[in-house]
Amino acid sequence: MTGGDANALGDFLPCLRRFAASNEEAPLAIAILDAHFRFVHRNRMLREMMDLYEYPADRPFLEAFSRSMPSSEISGFRTALSDASTGHSWKGEIDHWTPETLRVSTVVRALPFFAPATGGKNPVAFFLYFDDVTKQRKLDLRRILQALLKASLLKDKETGLHVERVNSYAGRMAQAIWRDARFPRVDAEFIEEIGFLASMHDVGKIGVRDDILNKEGPLIEGEWDEMRQHTINGGILLHSIYPNPMAREIALSHHERWNGKGYPYNLLDRMIPLAARIVTIADVYDALRMRRSYKPPFSHVEACASIRRESGLLFDPDLVEVFIGLEDEFERIYDTHADR
Repeated sequence: MTGGDANALGDFLPCLRRFAASNEEAPLAIAILDAHFRFVHRNRMLREMMDLYEYPADRPFLEAFSRSMPSSEISGFRTALSDASTGHSWKGEIDHWTPETLRVSTVVRALPFFAPATGGKNPVAFFLYFDDVTKQRKLDLRRILQALLKASLLKDKETGLHVERVNSYAGRMAQAIWRDARFPRVDAEFIEEIGFLASMHDVGKIGVRDDILNKEGPLIEGEWDEMRQHTINGGILLHSIYPNPMAREIALSHHERWNGKGYPYNLLDRMIPLAARIVTIADVYDALRMRRSYKPPFSHVEACASIRRESGLLFDPDLVEVFIGLEDEFERIYDTHADR
């Protein structure tokens, strides 16, 4: 900022302060920056957001938000606000996240203030506002996934209650291992996502022939090959739709086994993504409890005993330990949402 611009900002500050005061209680997070992108004002919503997501309040905007903005966005911000051809304005997206909070996506717009004393050539300050788009974006994506899930369930004999129960089991296990040093990946976002995405584990069955899905007797080898393909189909499908890689991991790897004898890729122990290892236990417990054409339903006690026996073979032994601590809750979830 030149000396003239600095003086212009000083002359313009009373106007900015009045503008800032009028936006103090606005429902959007709002900031005013000087020409060096230092904060001149932050309204209450932005102050609270920065506290929640642990952004330093005593740093210029780009430095404060640097961990949430890739270098390309930072460069684009600087270029756009100094370029008359862009109108000295910028629009971008910033995701806000900490291990203790859910991820929030905001569309951020920066607009210039011009002081009359400068002849309107160079901005002396910038007005920023953050528009939270998380809820609508997530709702739109989940509607798409729910439509896919409904289509896959129409082909299969699985019920909607089965996938609801698997969501509940997986979400409860994720809550139980939060802050457990053995599972450092688990945070608030992980818990919230797995409680929805677990239900998508078999969505790839939408590409399996009906006569194989609903065959009463045992499958022959060629039929098994097609059935196993549902994991790859589901992984490809969800990867193309949902931005969180957890969706793909669950669909692709929920039939992998701790001892490396699962499918589709024979992954061994912790090579299997954590979300898939959780869903494996949730899915198997529920499958054991359900009546199938090839078996009667297991009691809760029988299902739990089967999972214990397979600890270190089919299942992550650390997660089996967690499951044992949650057995009563698994039973309650099954009984509350049992098929009628």
